[in-house]
Amino acid sequence: MTIQEYVDEAYPPTQTFNVDSLEPTRVLKERLEIINEVFPRFFEGERFLDVGCSKGFFSLYASKKGMKTVGLDNDSYAIKVCNFLNQKHALNASFVCSSFRDFVAYEPFDRIFLGNVTHHLFLSVKDWDWIGKLASYSNGYVLVEGAKDTRCRDMKELIPKNLHGEFDKFMDEMRRFFDLIRIVPSVNYTPDRYVMLFKRKPIPKLEFSNLKRMETIKKGDFWIFKVNLGWFKVGVAKTVYKPMRNPMLRIRMASVSPVSNGLIGEIFKDDEYAGWLEKYERNKPY
Repeated sequence: MTIQEYVDEAYPPTQTFNVDSLEPTRVLKERLEIINEVFPRFFEGERFLDVGCSKGFFSLYASKKGMKTVGLDNDSYAIKVCNFLNQKHALNASFVCSSFRDFVAYEPFDRIFLGNVTHHLFLSVKDWDWIGKLASYSNGYVLVEGAKDTRCRDMKELIPKNLHGEFDKFMDEMRRFFDLIRIVPSVNYTPDRYVMLFKRKPIPKLEFSNLKRMETIKKGDFWIFKVNLGWFKVGVAKTVYKPMRNPMLRIRMASVSPVSNGLIGEIFKDDEYAGWLEKYERNKPY
């Protein structure tokens, strides 16, 4: 199978383009026309993240526009195709074979694109916790193609019935961190799906040197206190363990936090992005 045959025939059928000219074809051409008509400046930025980049068109398109681009997908063959096309066209995009859950970035992006992948991200963690991580990587606009609830006929089958109620909270969860700028129907090929432009709400900027020291707890509060308090450990641990089950604040750096449960503020050290401060539930695992 040639690269062109792969692009034309492999899933998804909504991302087909000419590998020599990088011109979109079929449904992809319609998708791009909607985006450029309704959100004409989306591909005018500095740093672009393509979550679920698949065959890489939007990453390559953004790179052609001069943006520093990262394409992300957990399909290893798709990433090989993306790297081949990136080299073929002498572009400067970077492609990473990884899930969004495991992806680590050390700088925020002013443009993030999620093309029909939100339901996959939802199913990977069975809820919307990953939106907090998305927010921590965004300092500008996020463009989402996909369903906003289970009124989308595809979602009724793809999402287990016991998760329908949680899936329907997508817009509410996004509004915790983003303002909705505009929403329009997507292409007819994917009925009941939308193109949604969000803008990151202002983020408090926190200086690392001004934060009180907070432990990164991995094995439970009892063991932290056991280490810190020596022979006095048992009585104190029994006393404080129960209250500390309540929501609390701690520092979790991007490199060790696969999903964030709620961004409080971005952390900077010597003017460089170092992670974020988050709120999390002790009894709600990542």
